[in-house]
Amino acid sequence: MALEDNKRVVRRFFEELAGESHWALLEELVASDAVHVGSTRWPPGREGFRQHLIWFRNAYPDMHLTVDDLIAEGDRVIAFWTMRGTHQGEFFGVQPTGRHVVFSAISRLRVLNGQVYEYEVRPDHLGILLQLGSLGRYTDQFV
Repeated sequence: MALEDNKRVVRRFFEELAGESHWALLEELVASDAVHVGSTRWPPGREGFRQHLIWFRNAYPDMHLTVDDLIAEGDRVIAFWTMRGTHQGEFFGVQPTGRHVVFSAISRLRVLNGQVYEYEVRPDHLGILLQLGSLGRYTDQFV
């Protein structure tokens, strides 16, 4: 698959599936045996992605995702993206605050045959916790 095709799959993954909750796209865009790299929270396959996206949507029901930049090489796409939303559900152990947050993340995705096969994300945890007013409960872990 061409690099531009892989980038198009990733853009649709973020904007249409995750951002707009077009659940019918799950089978089209995510491989049946896809994996979350570096995470044991979500089961493998589409079900893990569905659970992850539902968790994210429950935390930020009004979320809006923007893909800021995509870089592709071979079967890998790096996505720089921004999320905006109101914190209304548990997120990274923080109970709902009602605060509006804006944070950035970098994700590495592997696209095979037009589907996401691997997904890894590096969100701005510090920025999220600062905006949620919850940094204090975590600082003793780092001192």
